[in-house]
Amino acid sequence: MKFFGFIKKSGVALVVSLFIGIAVFFYFWFRLGSDAFLHITENIKFGYIILFFLFSFAGFLLLTWRAKIILNAYKKKISFFLLLKQLIAGYAISYITPVARLGGEPVRIYMLKKEAGIDYKTASASILMDKFVEIIGLIIFIIIGIILFIYAPEISYSLKTTLIILLVVLSF
Repeated sequence: MKFFGFIKKSGVALVVSLFIGIAVFFYFWFRLGSDAFLHITENIKFGYIILFFLFSFAGFLLLTWRAKIILNAYKKKISFFLLLKQLIAGYAISYITPVARLGGEPVRIYMLKKEAGIDYKTASASILMDKFVEIIGLIIFIIIGIILFIYAPEISYSLKTTLIILLVVLSF
């Protein structure tokens, strides 16, 4: 029930966020004009939006489950919904930093300590393990993508060479 207590305490933050969101909406409305929003609403497909939110939510559930398994390995018990809230907060911070997949980890460590009573050492180790698994998975997908790209017959050899050299240079 700690999770619902958080909602009550953050009512002011919710109201402030709502007003900021409304202000940003009207700023863009006046800046771009009503024709831009009319164009968006005419072309929007709500089925795709629902699918996006369902897949995003399923992804967060899987990420939370992975983090819970890691914490269970350290013999630390934490509510699934509390861990989900902390994971979403960490990702929210990560996406406003220059490196989109990194940056929210200190927030997650702090929240694990403050809300779940998990010491900093264990919280840091679990989040480091979680990030390690995530980045290794990402690297595996990149390698598979590069292999498929290299063996694609319809792409010219010069374009493949140029893009691979560019990828190597940008990686460093």
